[in-house]
Order: sequence, then C-alpha cells, then structure tokens
Amino acid sequence: MVAPRVKLAVVGMVVVAVCIASTFPMFLTFMMGSKQTLNTEEPVTVQHVNQVVQQLVTSDIRANYLTDERLEMEFLVTPDNSYFTVVVDVRTPTTMDGRAENPDVRFTVGRDAVSRLLSADDFFSEVKKLRDEGNIHMEMVKPYEELAEKGYQEIYDQIVS
Repeated sequence: MVAPRVKLAVVGMVVVAVCIASTFPMFLTFMMGSKQTLNTEEPVTVQHVNQVVQQLVTSDIRANYLTDERLEMEFLVTPDNSYFTVVVDVRTPTTMDGRAENPDVRFTVGRDAVSRLLSADDFFSEVKKLRDEGNIHMEMVKPYEELAEKGYQEIYDQIVS
C-alpha cells in the first residue's frame, strides 16, 4: 500500500513536469532571444544589426580567431544612411547607434540585405549570396597588416569558404 504523502508527491511532480514541458519553448525563446525580422516600413535598429553581428561572430570565430585586441567596425545601412558601431572587446560584440570613432573596417549594406540576413535559414549561405550579388561592401580603413593581426583575415576566410 502506498502512503497518501507519496501519492501526493508523485502527483505534484507530474504537475511540475507538465508545467515545465509546456513553458520550455517560451523559456528557450527568452534565453536565446527571439529572431528579429525587418518589416518594409520599419527602420533598421541597433537590435537588427546586433542580431546580424551575433550570427556573424559565432562562438567558433570567437574562440579560434578573435584576439583580445579591441575590434571596431562601422556599419552603414543604405538608403537610410543609418550608422552603427560594433565593438568587440574580449571576444564579446556590442552594437551601438552612430558612427564609429576609430573603425578597422566599414561595411555598407542595403536595408534589403539586413532583412534577408535576419530571415535567412542558413546565415552564412545568405552572406555569400549577398556578397556575390554585390549587396555587401567592405572597406578596409586600417592597413591590411594590422587587420590581419587582429583576426579579420580569418573571419573573412570563414565567411567565403
């Protein structure tokens, strides 16, 4: 014979398990961040650029290629002429509104390219398509040797291979 307390404990554990299982997708969305989209009338925001950067600077790139040196990139989104600065300190990217003070590289991307990257199922394939179509442009602001020392060549190789 099973004691009433044991039955109550089992019923309680089942209720807790059902609650956890039913809320798990919401928990994952909260922890991982929801995927941003970009509507046709909506301006590109820091959150949109940050989502692109977070997908671009993957944990593999962070662990294998980025140095402890500070990286600074500027993104110009056309035709809005919106500027965003991405600073990578100790392998952690931070995106801010506005022009970069001392950028290593400057990316010029169209608003449509940002939208495509945000909705892409395979992010790196979409980056390659956009590059091949001429919809992503990169200007080296600092000398190549300095950029190579900071790890930009390895990031480039990861994107194009």
